[in-house]
Amino acid sequence: METSATYYPTVAPRRRFALLLWIAALAVISGWFYYRQNFAGQIGGEMSIAKLLWLDYAIIAWFFLPFFFCRSHVISPTLRWIYGGHLITFVVRGIIELWLLYITIAWIPPYVLVLYPDLLRTLWLGRDAFFPAAQFTETARRIHG
Repeated sequence: METSATYYPTVAPRRRFALLLWIAALAVISGWFYYRQNFAGQIGGEMSIAKLLWLDYAIIAWFFLPFFFCRSHVISPTLRWIYGGHLITFVVRGIIELWLLYITIAWIPPYVLVLYPDLLRTLWLGRDAFFPAAQFTETARRIHG
């Protein structure tokens, strides 16, 4: 029996399991990190549960999901490129910030503003709002409406 509903292919069960496994591993690592921050004298001092949960959310939203989205056959190639670009910028930022935090011990809050790529991404994706005469590819026109 056919319906008029649009068919959306599902994500392979092994990919869903892999994502859940990554999240479970993050939970274990977070418990270890919480112990080190609060009881073992790690750089940065004590950390609240709320802050740890926010950190877990950020890692899932900024790293895990973009990784799985940019590898998914269900998502259009254009969106996969966007997720891949997002992932690359956050991986580079993470490497730089971890180096500043734990190697040079020179991280200060203003570095977040310098290293934060969201402004650049917002300008790139919303460039037609700022530069209406700019030429875009047909794919970009479909994304922007």
